[in-house]
Amino acid sequence: MMRHNPRLQEIRPQAAVLAELAQTASLGQALRYSRQAHQADPDNLQYKQDYAERLMEFGRVEEGAALFKEVIDSAPDAADLQFGLLWNLFYLPGYDRRFFRDQYAHWARICYAGNCPAASHANGVDPDRRLKIGVLSGNFLANSVLSPFESLWPLLEPERFELVPYGNVQRPDSGTERWQALFPGYRDISHLTDREVAQRIRQDSIDILMEVGGYCRGSRIGVFALKPAPVQVDYGALSTLGLPQVEYRFSSRLLDPPEALSDYLEETVYLSPFLPCVPPSPCPEVGPCPVQENGYITFGVFSNPRKINAKMMGLWSQVLTQVAQSRLVLKMPSGWDPDVREYYLHQFSRRGVDPARLSIHGETRHSDHMILLSQCDLLLDTFPFNGARGTMEALWMGVPTVTLVGDLYVARWGLAMQSGVGLDIFAATSDTEFVAKAVSFASQPAELETIRSSLRGMITGSALGDGRAWIQQFQGGLRYMWRRWCSSSAARR
Repeated sequence: MMRHNPRLQEIRPQAAVLAELAQTASLGQALRYSRQAHQADPDNLQYKQDYAERLMEFGRVEEGAALFKEVIDSAPDAADLQFGLLWNLFYLPGYDRRFFRDQYAHWARICYAGNCPAASHANGVDPDRRLKIGVLSGNFLANSVLSPFESLWPLLEPERFELVPYGNVQRPDSGTERWQALFPGYRDISHLTDREVAQRIRQDSIDILMEVGGYCRGSRIGVFALKPAPVQVDYGALSTLGLPQVEYRFSSRLLDPPEALSDYLEETVYLSPFLPCVPPSPCPEVGPCPVQENGYITFGVFSNPRKINAKMMGLWSQVLTQVAQSRLVLKMPSGWDPDVREYYLHQFSRRGVDPARLSIHGETRHSDHMILLSQCDLLLDTFPFNGARGTMEALWMGVPTVTLVGDLYVARWGLAMQSGVGLDIFAATSDTEFVAKAVSFASQPAELETIRSSLRGMITGSALGDGRAWIQQFQGGLRYMWRRWCSSSAARR
């Protein structure tokens, strides 16, 4: 932590000093310094943007998004800011698939207009030959969105597929080391420009290039705009990428029902499930529902603060009010920060919930995270951005999630995962139904115990727990894309 020199503000302009202090302070302190820097120099767009970002990180997404829009109004051609705002709008109610499709398509055209895609590729035109699959991502890290694939992609049939990771990782960790050990062909591209990466991919004769997660940190979408591989595919973007150079995307029928497909520029290839359950390790055994020992229901919300908007705090408060003596375990990465804790305790208090009924936790080791999950009887989901990995981990610990289903891809994760084990009854389609279901399930501890004791067996006995069947589907999807290219006019050039 930086030592604060009391004379610093006498020597340098106040706003600059405050902005610098914010870079090394805790989240709560950083938010105060950023606000003060913005107030001291309201015309400085960087200070305004920093303040907006910290509001969002804190969980005050509505305020942060409004301020972010002010920044963009002053710099309407800044595509990078537009993409940042779009990502954060997924955390707020009120936006539909069509809005995001139009926005991403518009800004992708503007941002990548100068990236001239390759007109032809020298890859061998054989629909049945062994294929080289490139995966480009900034998430070859421990406990990232790619973590489940550490045990899945090694199951690819080596005589039919070779996987080559392209890691745009700025700070490698133990997860990066595991990926490098799993795939000796791992390429570090963090020091290369988009054109240099595209050239490397062409030299490697990659047949299908896949990105994971869309417009997130480290994604390098600009490489895909250069079209270095004959076939390009998205896995897990929150909306369309808006690039005609990416022809396909993987999804599932529950995440994207047929009526949603027109809101993507890419052709959708369905998987079922979209992602299987990969049991976390280490992991405690499943014990009895905590209500048996406590005598009261314990709800849980395990989330990124950006997902915790005013709407959901209102619904969760209604549930707590209607379920006598119930408690709420609230876990988020910044939960150890005293300012964060005070903010959320106040938010629930003003909604009629005694702060004594809340237990707030911060980032922990993953093993402790799983233990904390086991101390909950029932999870309450976020909306419109549902939990994903957290919901899957909760299922493995025997804890179902009451989820609210919406129009967006990110608002259907809870439904998609729990339907895989026949728990779609925990999905609600309205605010009223969400509260009613949470209250109803809380009044049925015997039923929750039955679910808890049998969930792991239900998972392992279902498609959700069958990684080998999933990899066959995944391979089939890749082969379908490749055969389409082989029969296309592009392959005959």
